[in-house]
Amino acid sequence: MSDDTKRRTLLAQMCLWICYALLGISPAYAAEEEAEAGGAAIEEVVVTGTRIKSNANSSQPVTTVGEEVISQGGQFDLSEILNDAPPLLNSVSSTNSLDGVASNLDQASTQNFGGSSLDLRGLGDKRTLTLVNGRRHVSGIEGTAAVDISTIPTALIERIDVLSGGASAVYGSDAVTGVVNIILKDNFEGLELSLQGGTADQGDNSAGKFSVVGGRNFASGRGNVTFALQYENDTGLDLGDRDFLAQNGLFDDDANPALRFQIGDLTPSNTPNFSAYYDFNTTGLFPWGLRIPSTDTFIADYTAEFGVAPTLTAAELDLLDRGANAFPRAILQGRTFNITSPYGVVAIGDFGAEFPLGSEPDLDGDGTTDCLQSFNGYNSSIDGAGSFGIAGGCWAIDADGNLVPYEDGLVAGSFNQFGADQSYIRPNRTSAIPERKQWSIDVNGHFDITEQMSLFWESKYIYQEIEAVEQYHNFTDLLYGAPDNPFLPDELAAFVNNSGLGFAGIDGGLHISRDADDWGSNVTTNERETMRFVLGLEGSFNEVFSYEISGNYGKFQRDMVDREEMIADRFFAAIDAVADPVTGEAVCRSDLDATAYPHTTPFNIFQFVGGGVDSSFFTFTPGDGQCQPMNIWGGRRAMSQESIDFVTYDREVSETIEQTVFSGFVSGDSSLWFELPAGPIGLVVGLEYREE
Repeated sequence: MSDDTKRRTLLAQMCLWICYALLGISPAYAAEEEAEAGGAAIEEVVVTGTRIKSNANSSQPVTTVGEEVISQGGQFDLSEILNDAPPLLNSVSSTNSLDGVASNLDQASTQNFGGSSLDLRGLGDKRTLTLVNGRRHVSGIEGTAAVDISTIPTALIERIDVLSGGASAVYGSDAVTGVVNIILKDNFEGLELSLQGGTADQGDNSAGKFSVVGGRNFASGRGNVTFALQYENDTGLDLGDRDFLAQNGLFDDDANPALRFQIGDLTPSNTPNFSAYYDFNTTGLFPWGLRIPSTDTFIADYTAEFGVAPTLTAAELDLLDRGANAFPRAILQGRTFNITSPYGVVAIGDFGAEFPLGSEPDLDGDGTTDCLQSFNGYNSSIDGAGSFGIAGGCWAIDADGNLVPYEDGLVAGSFNQFGADQSYIRPNRTSAIPERKQWSIDVNGHFDITEQMSLFWESKYIYQEIEAVEQYHNFTDLLYGAPDNPFLPDELAAFVNNSGLGFAGIDGGLHISRDADDWGSNVTTNERETMRFVLGLEGSFNEVFSYEISGNYGKFQRDMVDREEMIADRFFAAIDAVADPVTGEAVCRSDLDATAYPHTTPFNIFQFVGGGVDSSFFTFTPGDGQCQPMNIWGGRRAMSQESIDFVTYDREVSETIEQTVFSGFVSGDSSLWFELPAGPIGLVVGLEYREE
């Protein structure tokens, strides 16, 4: 046996051992089966996607996911299967493309939901290169080279090789965390039909997939054509369909509420010193919501206030210990931005300057004025010794338009709480999983022109339609209601004529923070199309050197419709309503005075010209009859459909990503000329042109 044959035999044995390990087959049994079958010994193993499989540039092993694992995984989305591999745990699937992980990868923030992208080692899909048959694939996510792997039909996949690191030297900086190479079936003969369906235990979220794969050799086996047709659908899921998601029950993290006093922590009997000090009438401080001080700080402050040091009770010492040792963050249900709500959190326009805390109404008649019934109310006033001021409010407007005192949950900070259910925005009608439909067709093939030259091609077309209901239409804090606005709550009529702070040029009136829940369904639709064509030649010059030349063109097109988006100048004009002096009906102020430009918001949230600045109109002409007064103070459906139509539009976004790649390489080794003691020197020379 020649040295070259020995080397090839040794290589074949090593590859077999690796395959046995990956497939969980005992080598001894495999050898017995081969002997019984009388099969010839394998002298050489050729693996496609060699730049990954050779693993010449990394000490990291290649993980291979085979066809059997994919077919038996029971998942509809390829990324759901790959998520089981530890290096790919942070990958985004079409199922979770609406959550925070997708947002970190720029999918949720761009509303490009419905796609699947791989993320090796949690460093982002921008740093993970995905190849198909060792060649680049057009991106499916704007601003990145990330491939939407949901466009690759699982029925056509032979295996997936994952190299988690060490590939940037070969493939460039977009492979800094590694490469995922998806190998498609070659030389497939016959017809394979697959039908898969599934539904959740609750019977609501259902998904299905149907695929047909067919292939045939021709020209006495010199050529092969393989095609795949696949259809997928997912009915989606709303947050309200699950008990643990309904009513904003999703777990999220924020500052730990244990670091602050909470409702019920302080009582005169158990915490007499705290109750005396955290008393608004005495010190201007509130009995819950404020940060628990250190023991030394509290003793010093108490002594300075009352002239005598406190004798701390066991309950007080426990609270001080809790504040000193609690973790800085907590994961709890029902996290909210408590200064706003779906129908409005209301604050007096002077923020406690002219009407200090304790002078506001007591709407529920419990003997405590409304702003002193919640930390949210206390914190909205500049009158509190420990309050932030100029944010939040004392009242919430419920769905029926009733003005009620705000009720705190667990206070995490000045603006965030857990369980403050008046601030839950669209808690049950928001999509947890988007609805999705997908159709795809792939046609691949090859033909041996000579014994040493083969022509190959790949072609595909995929159409996807994804639909999701998003949480809210806008994000608006401290919208201004002028004193003469006829929609202001009657209960606060006595407080609208105040001198205010003059903050951002706004005096008097009321403020409302409202993230609208009632403009419409708030459905966003993504239509995604992907096409790709590859044509090339591959072959060998001799027993040592082989080559490949290919051209690769891909195109991704996304058309998005985001319904009921706000038109800023129209919105501010519509909510600045007054009573018509002739008819007494509510009209837009701009219809009576074309130069009466409305105020925006003090903190410029959302952005429109400038915070608090009188802003001009540029999408309509004042007085032309278009402006429709909008009632944002009356609860759900208080806004007329005419006013909603005036201030909203369906935003359409169209984007195209194109990729053109021409590449070629020659690979071999030095065995024709010389060999070193460890063997011949491997050699690869290539050239690539890529435009995206």
